[in-house]
Amino acid sequence: MAVIDPFTGHQLWAEVYDAFPNPLLALEQRELSRWLGSLEGLSVADIGCGTGRWMRQAWSLGARSVSGIDFSPKMIAQAAQKPDLRGNLILADIGRMPLKSFSLDLVVCGFVLGYLPALDGVVKEIHRILKPNGSLFCSDFHPSAHGHGWKRAFKSAGQNIEIANTHRPPAEIESTFGKHFNLQRQAGLELDESERSLFQKAEKLELFEQAKNIPAVILFHWRKLH
Repeated sequence: MAVIDPFTGHQLWAEVYDAFPNPLLALEQRELSRWLGSLEGLSVADIGCGTGRWMRQAWSLGARSVSGIDFSPKMIAQAAQKPDLRGNLILADIGRMPLKSFSLDLVVCGFVLGYLPALDGVVKEIHRILKPNGSLFCSDFHPSAHGHGWKRAFKSAGQNIEIANTHRPPAEIESTFGKHFNLQRQAGLELDESERSLFQKAEKLELFEQAKNIPAVILFHWRKLH
């Protein structure tokens, strides 16, 4: 299996990202949608938006405005093919986002932290763009999944590709974010019957039976300190 850097990996992954449903994304979206509830009237940003899955979800939950930021031109291009997202996408490094300070009510950052070489700069940048008392919801690969040998991987042109990433214990994430945010809620999510059909469709049902009792996704809700 080839191991490549996050930028190159996401450039390749963009071409097939929406074609093959991902059980971990489905699990995260199922649970986080419950945490979010109504977004009626809120200004929202999806940081590391990829092809725009959380942008579309934010619109469906009533958000007033939604922006998507990603560092991959090909991911942004895929998202821009969806008419409801066009005009709301920004190609940028999430460590230096072209968004106004104190302009957002809520930020979603899904499966991004592990791709970052360091967290401090991004934490400060998210803090900058959020309004006082604004909320940040972020997810990542659960350390238990790493411990069981799970990879951030996909198939491209018949080749298995793994994207290099950093394995961070929850305590490190809590410590770094805790300088600027209050932790409201944290959970480890496990695959359940809702994801079985995705494994079945991929003809990998035996993997579901092996994986269903292992924490797969870690989810956080933070609120801006000041």
